[in-house]
Amino acid sequence: MEKFEELRGKKILIYGVGKVAARLIETLSEFNIVGIIDRVHFEGTLLNIPILTWDDIHKGMADVIILGALKKNYKTIYDRIQFQCIALGITIYGENGQNLGKEYQMKYMDNLQMNYFEKNEEQLKRLIDGYDAISFDLFDTLIMRKVLEPVDLFDLVQERIKQKGIEISEFKKKRRTAEIQSHNGDIKRIYDNLRIHTGISKNDSEIVMQEEITCEKECLIPRKAMIEIMNYAIERGKKVNIISDMYLPASVLEPIIKDLGICGYQKLYVSCEYGVVKGNGLFQIYRQDIGDVTCLHIGDNPDSDVAAPRRYGMDSYEVKSALELLKISSLRKILICSNGINHNLALGILLSELLNNPFALYHTCGFVPITNQSLMAKLFAGPVALVYMQNLARAIQSEKYEAVLFSARDGYLFAQLYETWYRKDHDIPAIYFLTSRKLCLTATLDSEVEILDLCRWFPQAQKIKRFLKEIVGEKEILIYDMEHIEDVQKYLLSISTKLKEHSAVMKKNYDMYARKLHLDWTKKYLFCDLNSSGTAHHALNQIFSTDLDGFYLCRKESNWDRELNVVSVYDERKGQDFSDVVDLLETIFTSPNPSVSGIDGEGNPVYTEEKRTKKELKMVEEAQKAIADYIGQYAEIRGLEHMVDSELPEVILGLFNSVKYEDETAFLADLKHVDDLSQTCSSVLK
Repeated sequence: MEKFEELRGKKILIYGVGKVAARLIETLSEFNIVGIIDRVHFEGTLLNIPILTWDDIHKGMADVIILGALKKNYKTIYDRIQFQCIALGITIYGENGQNLGKEYQMKYMDNLQMNYFEKNEEQLKRLIDGYDAISFDLFDTLIMRKVLEPVDLFDLVQERIKQKGIEISEFKKKRRTAEIQSHNGDIKRIYDNLRIHTGISKNDSEIVMQEEITCEKECLIPRKAMIEIMNYAIERGKKVNIISDMYLPASVLEPIIKDLGICGYQKLYVSCEYGVVKGNGLFQIYRQDIGDVTCLHIGDNPDSDVAAPRRYGMDSYEVKSALELLKISSLRKILICSNGINHNLALGILLSELLNNPFALYHTCGFVPITNQSLMAKLFAGPVALVYMQNLARAIQSEKYEAVLFSARDGYLFAQLYETWYRKDHDIPAIYFLTSRKLCLTATLDSEVEILDLCRWFPQAQKIKRFLKEIVGEKEILIYDMEHIEDVQKYLLSISTKLKEHSAVMKKNYDMYARKLHLDWTKKYLFCDLNSSGTAHHALNQIFSTDLDGFYLCRKESNWDRELNVVSVYDERKGQDFSDVVDLLETIFTSPNPSVSGIDGEGNPVYTEEKRTKKELKMVEEAQKAIADYIGQYAEIRGLEHMVDSELPEVILGLFNSVKYEDETAFLADLKHVDDLSQTCSSVLK
């Protein structure tokens, strides 16, 4: 009791439901224990304390969690739960009363984990050569899901059956309990138990079971490197089998894995068909079938795939799942966002490519290699685009707009995504609208107030000079070579007539361009921008008779705050600073056309000279395809109406410099972003 005295008055969770946890609860009977978290059990009670899931826990609900486990298991459990606890502000203690965070929190890795970075495909192939029989685990070894945890599937199932009129409250918990009660039975036995547990009809039970199998199929993908290794073993004449602890029988699994490219093995051993799992007899059955030969088992689970086969006279080899690779990688901080099915799917889709290969971290010391543009874009820009589009859909619902204006050039990809995924749900067209700060400023220099505002955009005289040379067309523009802004203002007023004349022509041409797009200056539009202080938005408001509403990814500090009606996902004024990555995002999201510098007398755009190379333009094309694919995968599995919190891409973008750019992405170090207004260059990688 004394060792926990400092926790008196704290809200406490207990981890585990075994004897140690029960003894702990009895010892702390006078303390405020709010619930129990367990890896296997999702509902019920232990000594009248409710068993909860991480989905049940919210910030402020608990202050500490005490591990009801033996000390030898502290590190394993700590690594498993630390990210949820960090996100929820929960401190982890051991049953011995020690604050485990002081020893374990966010520690990079131990020697065992470091040793894993020395593993590669060739090493495993050489090992395979020395054995007669090779067996493979299935899930997280040969195949993996596009979600972080297997139980995430149950959240998908619950949503889908609800749409079919079948309501099962807390389906995930009940489904897990039914599985435990089946005692290694198959999915039919599980659903028989679920039917008894919930009272649903046999017909509804069948519908839900089939929906689960469908979800499983949709989320499964092959781990290509491991399938190549399995094929290597088959080609070398090895006896190759697959051994899995799973509730789906071989009759269900075999067609699924065949579609994923897995074939040529001798037999699929599934625990539900034998009533025993790997560590409790399934390996023994396999050994009896395979005969007196040398055996190597390959899998991801330290207990059932590494320790268990050795008890039956087999050797074993560990390959880590994508999730376990993430935990020892430079991107592990992402896991503080792994709260709920929406985030777990958004992250799972990334992991399914990023760490699909269990040897992806070979010789990296944990720094995740980004070897191609598609992977880079999907990781860092995919979640940004997803969150942007989801929040845009909400903004559209707030008011009736004539159309959504996606401004050039950053709105190019978003306009396409809108047409693909949102137009069918919103009777509001998308218009990719050619504009730039330079163009908008030029078209609105119709008053001395707007002319003098140029000093706000160009605090340096040389930049004003460059701007004026382009729009007025003079060979030489005089800018007072003095320190005081009053001198520049005086000069601007001296050429105000020329500026107004040029502005009037540009405004007329711009009006012709707008008419070609069927824009009506009197109607209400939503103006979409990426990372903006509102310069173009403010200028367009001088053209439109009805002020534009704005929707930005990130709103920057601005002099227009009181004049503009803007909703943004992120806000620089609230400390959400995208300055380190904004050039990268603008480079990825941009149009394949150069920046527009003006509109001719026919209402056609006049573009600046293209400064990007063919290689850079190809990179943009491939990056945008990857982002569209990412959003498509999320939409098809979950539906875009299910929101991802803006924290997720913010955390991921914060890790932009925590990966290793190599091969196709190595050139990013030299990639420059050109500002359309100042024409200055800045490095994409800061």
